[in-house]
Amino acid sequence: MYWGSHSNRFGRIAFTSFGDHAGYRYAFPDLAWNLDSLILRREENRLPDWLRGKITEAFNVFQTGCMLELGRILLLLNNEGPMSASLLGEKLGLEKEQAESLLKLLADMKYVSLSGEKVVLNYPVFTASDKTVVEDVWRILSGLVEKEACEYFNSLRAELAEITPICMGIDPREIYTDVWHWVFVGQPDHG
Repeated sequence: MYWGSHSNRFGRIAFTSFGDHAGYRYAFPDLAWNLDSLILRREENRLPDWLRGKITEAFNVFQTGCMLELGRILLLLNNEGPMSASLLGEKLGLEKEQAESLLKLLADMKYVSLSGEKVVLNYPVFTASDKTVVEDVWRILSGLVEKEACEYFNSLRAELAEITPICMGIDPREIYTDVWHWVFVGQPDHG
């Protein structure tokens, strides 16, 4: 089992999602990666290759612009805190319909919540100025997390000795990887 991140830059904005590589993530950049193929699949058999190429090229420019707008929304909320949708759109120079559409998408994807009249950020936004703090936290915690994980492995090996995968010869480290992610990443949302 392999869990990891998907990352992509759209201009000066980068989006990263974390999870299992085998499934589909309803997050950025994953949604953006799949949009052009979904659109072109509808017209797959009717468009000549040269036209499909032109549509893809134009869509990629549109998609990058959209992702930049989404990033600008998240950065503004990170910098200024919760605010009304109308003020947010005004500060970013977005048309009302465009702001509402982007906010509905972000709310549906749980990046923001619409709390009363306010748009509230649900997840942290990291900027280049946060790099030193993130690296400092990593230096402090990485050793502790590694120590705890190694110590926990021995007790987990004993506790899980009778489960079917271990009895069938699966390496306990594989089981531990799965359990570790369920404990620290959390159960996936199937709803």
